[in-house]
Formats: sequence, C-alpha cells, structure tokens
Amino acid sequence: MPRAKPKLPPIAVEDRSEKISLSLPLDLRHDIDRFGEFFAAESGQKPTSFNAVVVGVIAGYLDSHGGFKKWLKANGGTTRCAHSGEPA
Repeated sequence: MPRAKPKLPPIAVEDRSEKISLSLPLDLRHDIDRFGEFFAAESGQKPTSFNAVVVGVIAGYLDSHGGFKKWLKANGGTTRCAHSGEPA
C-alpha cells in the first residue's frame, strides 16, 4: 500500500521579500534547515530562503492548530495566510 504524503506547510518557492529577525538556539536552526531540505525533497520545490521556511512552518502550525482555530472562531477573529496574504 502506498504511503500517503505528509501535508506540507505553505513555503515560498518564488522570490518574495520577507523580513524576520529571530534569535534561535543552534539545534532549532539546524532542524529548520533540515526541514527546508525535507520540503524540497518532498515537494520538488526549493524554498527561496531560510526565512521562507520559518514563515512557512509558523503559518502551517497556526493553520493546523485546532485550539487556536476554535479560539479565533469564539473571539470573532480572523487570520490571514502569511504566505499569500489571502484570508485563511
């Protein structure tokens, strides 16, 4: 039986300007670098930058977090997709 492909977060594969400033533990930096490699291997698309991977991981996390979605719905909030600027 073929293995289902995991759902990947939205990661910019086109050149878009992004600005982010973070201090990361070295282990986390390494894991994010490796996730970028994983994304490229699974999707066949190369992320534009380390920042694109960080933004994609955060957007994917927020998009899939059930508690956050319930909270937004209960509090009349909306969120926007960081990768595209479209409503979620």
